[in-house]
Amino acid sequence: LEAEGISAAVLHVHSIKPFDVEAVVTLANRVRGMVSCEEHSVIGGLYSCVSEALVGNVEKGYRLEPVALMDVFGRSGKPEDLFSFYHLTAQDIAKKARSIYFEGRK
Repeated sequence: LEAEGISAAVLHVHSIKPFDVEAVVTLANRVRGMVSCEEHSVIGGLYSCVSEALVGNVEKGYRLEPVALMDVFGRSGKPEDLFSFYHLTAQDIAKKARSIYFEGRK
């Protein structure tokens, strides 16, 4: 992303309980959008917590994109195969970041 002129930050969220709403909102108010990444279902996980933290705390039109299991049943396999199958790779994260960065710039 840096090579493309896109600056990014990482906020490591090690737990959703307790969830650091203040850290998420502070970062959200400094950036155009966020990509929430997790090896978990998009339902009831980090994406849900971040969504709830942002409601009422950032301006309308804010972009939050998930990189997570999208309401599907899980499978077993080698981690690298599963990351690819479920679109949880670094390339998938970068693709979501690009979509936020370039939205409205074309």
